[in-house]
Formats: sequence, C-alpha cells, structure tokens
Amino acid sequence: MKRGVVSETVAEPAATGPAPGPGSLQHQIRRKVIEDIASGVYPAGLRLPSSRKLALALGVARNTVVAAYQQLVSEGYLIARERSGIYVGAEVVRRRSGLDRVGGPSEPPRASGWTRRLARHLPEREGWRHPPDWQKYPYPFIEGHFDHSLFPVAEWREATRLALGVREIEAWTSDMGDADDPLLIEQIRTKILPRRGIGARPEEILVTLGTQQALSLILELFAERAAPVALEEPGPIAIRDLLSARRMQMVHQPVDENGMLIDDRLDRCGLVHVTPSHQRPTAATLSAARRRALLEKAQDRDFFILEDDFECETNYLEEAVPALRGMPGGDRVIYFASLSRVLSPGLRLGLLVAQPEVVAEARRLRGLVSSNPPLNNQRTAALFLSLGHYDTTVRRLGRVFRERLIALRDALNHYRPQSLAIAPVRGGTTYWVHGPEGLDASELARRAESRGVLIEPAGRYYAGGNGPANVFRPNACAPALPCSLK
Repeated sequence: MKRGVVSETVAEPAATGPAPGPGSLQHQIRRKVIEDIASGVYPAGLRLPSSRKLALALGVARNTVVAAYQQLVSEGYLIARERSGIYVGAEVVRRRSGLDRVGGPSEPPRASGWTRRLARHLPEREGWRHPPDWQKYPYPFIEGHFDHSLFPVAEWREATRLALGVREIEAWTSDMGDADDPLLIEQIRTKILPRRGIGARPEEILVTLGTQQALSLILELFAERAAPVALEEPGPIAIRDLLSARRMQMVHQPVDENGMLIDDRLDRCGLVHVTPSHQRPTAATLSAARRRALLEKAQDRDFFILEDDFECETNYLEEAVPALRGMPGGDRVIYFASLSRVLSPGLRLGLLVAQPEVVAEARRLRGLVSSNPPLNNQRTAALFLSLGHYDTTVRRLGRVFRERLIALRDALNHYRPQSLAIAPVRGGTTYWVHGPEGLDASELARRAESRGVLIEPAGRYYAGGNGPANVFRPNACAPALPCSLK
C-alpha cells in the first residue's frame, strides 16, 4: 500500500452523466464528487477513474473532467499522485468525520419548553395562499412574483463585472462600520428620489434590506402601545402582522377610489401608515387634496406618516403625483421604497428617507440587528444606476406593464362586461375587481387554479379576513400574460 493511501480500490465512473443542477458541466462534476465525499460514498484514499475514462462514461469532453479534477485538487478534496492517479484526500475526510462524530446519530425529537418560553407568537396567516409551484401555472395573476424574462441580465452582469474590479473591491471590502456605500447613496439622492419630488441630503438616506426591514426599524423606534397606528382597510398584510406581533392598537382606516379617508379617526394615532402611490391592495392613488389634508392633520395632531411608496416606479397611465415626503410638511414623513420592484425581489435592496436624527437612530438599530446590506450588492446597484441602466429598465418595464395592464382590463371587459366592475387605476400592476353579488371569489380562485389560472381573493387584505366575498385581485405582472387579445 502506498504511503497515505488507504485503499487502491478504484471508484466506478457514473454512467448517468453529471449531477443535475445549475452551473456548467465542470461545476456539476465538482459538486457531485464533493457530495459523494461528504456522504462517504468516496472514502479517503479511494482512487478515482482517470479523466479519460470518466469523460467517456459521462459523455463529456475530457478537458471538462480535467478542469474539474484540477479545481478539486487545488481545494484539497483530491490528491494527484504522479504516475499513480487521482485520490480522495484523507485530510478533508478526516475533518468531516470528526464533525460527524461530534454530532452523533440523529435522535427522535424530545418534548421541550421552547414554545412555552417564546416571548411573542407571530400570527398565522389564514385563508387563500398561492400554490408553492406557482411558476408552473400558465397564467399566475398573483402579486409579489418576478417575471424573470424582464430582468436586465446583460446590464446587471456589466455592473457586477465592474464591481469586481480591483479598485471597486477595495472600496466595498474596506471597513466602513455601519455606513452605506457612498456611491449608492449619491445615486439614490440624484437619480431615484428626484423622480418622486424628494430632495434629500446623504445623511437623510439609509439603505435597507427591502421595505420590510425599513418598516420594522421604524416600528421598533416609534411604535408606542399607548398611541394606535392607523393603517389602510383593506391594507398590506405584512404591517398588520407586525403590529399584531407587537400587540399594538390599530385603527383600520377605510379606503375608496381616492385612497385613504382622512378624518377624525386619525386624531388619536401616533403613526399613520399609507401607500399613496398605488394603494395596496386596491391600486387607488391618494388624491392631491387628501395628501394635503393628511399632512396638515399630521402637523395639527402631532403624528408621523409612514409613506410606503409601493410600486413607486409604475406611474405610466397618468402623470406621477409627488411623494408625501416631497410636499410642504413632508418633514413629518418617513419615506421608504424598494429597488426590488424594478430589479428583482431576490436583491432585497430598499431605501429609507427621513430627518437626519431619525436616520441616525435607524442606522444604529440596523447595526444591532443585521448590519448594512452587503456592500458588494450596494456597489453593483450603484454602478447599475450610474450607467443609466436603471432608467432604461424603468422605461422598459413601464411599457411592458402598461401593455399587460391594458390587455388584462380589455380581457375582463370583453368576456364579462356586465358582471364585473373594475376600479380605475393610474398605473401599477393590479386591478381591484368587484364581481356580482353572490360570487364567492375563493371558490372562483379554486376553479380557476384547476384550469391553470391563479387569481387572488381579496378577503385576506381586511382585518380578520372579513372583506367582501365577491372581490378578487388579478396582477398584470404574470409572465405568460399576452400583451394583446387574440
């Protein structure tokens, strides 16, 4: 036996090809070898088949196997012995085996007091849920899912490649504490916020992991149990769940075709959450008169406004209305929005704009909880913006979503002109559709699903799930949605 080799047994090459999954053939071969080493299929000292033999068995080019082997050798998984062959490294197996022994065999779970000791129980979301394999449906008219065909692949790759330059790497790997990428802050300040009528200094801007983190930070800093929080009815589910988890008092403020009603019910509130650009879920736009009334009431009654600028870049049917933060009295507004609505939810980048002292406190709290969003992602987004790709993408998405929204409206009016009432919208990606009296939208959704169509009943957007049974909400971002009737 050769020194350091446990066995001269040669592994049999797989005859079924590389392991399925993402990546090139070389990456798939590497992943399969690593998995087999980790699971014990390939023990330490096992001699692997030659690159020629493995390539023949897998039906791939020999160079592909050679490259995979070379990478595995450089990473320590394999050992190359001159005139002998390729062997599984003993050191990597020894390290893994030691960890396995520490972990020990799996045991059945034992009863514990973990649940009893939880300080807070999050509310269960009840009612309609889209199927987990929604991508397989030909017409998924549901919110919150990105059409991957619209992602600016070439442009994002260019920004990523530039972000991996030597100088850029030095910039985003340097220790900046809890600060955000100054280039991204500047791009947000000069490229995004002016589109919403907002002027801001760098110290008034915070980068977040999407709007959910921004909302969570603000509620942690400002929500008081003695002062109720007003939110729209119907309204976003996430904020209702966050407030319920904190056992906060809520004022459910009605919404009509002009957005949230502004009346005396807001007088006793400490915070008012509103989605003025495109109300979620009805897509109504808060009118200019109500915007002024809300800002005046915030000043008179000393409350703060949380402006959730949902779908802020989709005002394409009419001229955009300035954000509350950009209007007179906007210093009482905490504004937050997401870049993910334009790019991809997976990027999880958002922004928060408020007075400097608020941003400073939110930054400190963010540092305690999660630190800044990854600086490499921030720099890539900054370069994407600086190269003009963001503006180009916004224009392209506006054109596509406008076509899809009109096609959806025309289809609903064509096939059900007498029985459906569609609330008017100024943009966005959804319609709030009222069916005839007696219609069960949940049952309609179940039947539509059986035919490959996913729509969303509206009941879950109301407190207690007690919304009208005959309302549903189709979203025009569906990847398979045609842009014209056929």
